[in-house]
Amino acid sequence: MDGVIIDSEPVYMARQEAYLTARGKSFHRSELNRLVGASNRESWEVLHSLYGQDISMEELKEDYRRFQSGQPPVDYGQILNPDFRGTSDRLRELGLRIALASSSPLEHIHMVLRECGIEGRFEQVVSGQQFTKSKPDPEIYRYSLARLGIRPWEAVAVEDSAYGIQAAKAAGLVCVALRETRFDFKQDKADYLIERLSELLDYV
Repeated sequence: MDGVIIDSEPVYMARQEAYLTARGKSFHRSELNRLVGASNRESWEVLHSLYGQDISMEELKEDYRRFQSGQPPVDYGQILNPDFRGTSDRLRELGLRIALASSSPLEHIHMVLRECGIEGRFEQVVSGQQFTKSKPDPEIYRYSLARLGIRPWEAVAVEDSAYGIQAAKAAGLVCVALRETRFDFKQDKADYLIERLSELLDYV
């Protein structure tokens, strides 16, 4: 979802950067890149390491939520990939099934999909929160394939982050990556790189 369906990663990173700056913490921008594509649990761990050990994880979460409450809400409809609706319409016209496998918490995923008006476009929605390990572990993809009743070579994963690409390839999937140059992560393990989501149609 994040980075492919919605361009949320720069928004979240700006919030995290503003929070650390407001708390007087010094960090290098490249350290925040570790948050891109990480699971919710791993994101908290990275933020905690950047904040420093003078605060517990629970205190950090509570403090960050207070900070967030003073920020304007994210308008997810405004950061929806402009190619998504047309591309998903065409995929369904071709008889292809669409599922969503995201590292984000399930409640958050459904909230984003509702705000964007696209909740009914997925046959199934799976969250990394459902598993002991999230991406780059392939469990989320293996579980999704099993629920769909299909084999890895019958599916294509669309990713952007290095974590997601690793997970897809470890699950035996062909991976098409939406090119991303803002966060210094490598996409060379993907089978194909596309500049726009609509180019996915050229490969499927």
